[in-house]
Amino acid sequence: MIARRSIVATVLALLLLGGAALAQATPIVTIDDGPSKQTKNRKARFAFSSDDPAATFECRLDEVDFAPCLSPTIYRSLERGRHSFQVRAISVEGALSAPASQKWKIAKR
Repeated sequence: MIARRSIVATVLALLLLGGAALAQATPIVTIDDGPSKQTKNRKARFAFSSDDPAATFECRLDEVDFAPCLSPTIYRSLERGRHSFQVRAISVEGALSAPASQKWKIAKR
């Protein structure tokens, strides 16, 4: 009976500690490269990374919904004007990072 209680206590402790560890495993995402704040180039390339090497990424351009993406992500034939790019990392456990963002403007010729 003592062995069974010991196993149950160990499993419960692992579950509780594991849950706390998962809650703290929020990745951090960084934009490493992107267009300058003002450019005439209608193509934008973004390179990004996370402190969690196993993280996957979701990106969004302007007001479009987040969608899975890889680094680097390239957008072509963009309209002239102001744009916003956001990327977030997702840990294996499903924890979402705060988005990293960059704004820039594609100027008229």
